[in-house]
Amino acid sequence: VKERRLGALWATMERSSATTAMWRTMRKADMNGPRPRVFISSVVIGFEPFRQAARVAVEGAGAEPVLVNEDFPSLNTSSRNACLDAVDSCDLFILLIGAKGGWRAPSGMLVVQEELERARSRKLPVLIFIQDCQRDPDAEQLVKSVSDYVSGYFRSIFRDPVELRQAIGQALVTSLHTASSPKMNPANLNSLLKNPPQLAGQTTLRLVLCPERNEEVIDPLEFGKSEFLEK
Repeated sequence: VKERRLGALWATMERSSATTAMWRTMRKADMNGPRPRVFISSVVIGFEPFRQAARVAVEGAGAEPVLVNEDFPSLNTSSRNACLDAVDSCDLFILLIGAKGGWRAPSGMLVVQEELERARSRKLPVLIFIQDCQRDPDAEQLVKSVSDYVSGYFRSIFRDPVELRQAIGQALVTSLHTASSPKMNPANLNSLLKNPPQLAGQTTLRLVLCPERNEEVIDPLEFGKSEFLEK
């Protein structure tokens, strides 16, 4: 029995080492570009350990996790718009389904379902992870929808945060390669600088700040942070 357990542990370590090596290769190849952004959608209350596990897995894969409830500051917009705008800003969408379906949006859909539909409309790659547990009717209906043999997704099952972290990490090894990361086109900036305004013959210095991604907005509060200055 001990030998079998050691053998299983060794096999797990080998798979983990191989996965880590692939992550490092992906990060090295993407050092000159922005990190892919991954939206993590799920219920929040009572699901915190799983959301944290998803964050760790995404960061380990060299991508940037987007968790609205945990990371976003107070915004001058509705919670619904903040979530959907965040989906729009991402390159890949992850849906975690547990025991509860969660809140419903004004559209009548579950909040997580509305986020999923937004990701679909943006043609983002979608990864589904379903907890092996008893579910309420809303969660059960959502699972049936995303598990449809034709229109659904090939999903992964997890039981605890450790299994979820491993499942997401394995899925991202290949999925991040298909996630689009549109970069700012330098030609567009050059066209804006061709005809600088004349200020009564004065010598001027024009400083242009642009995001790494097309259509991304730079938060003025980021200007003073050391991470922004290093870029």
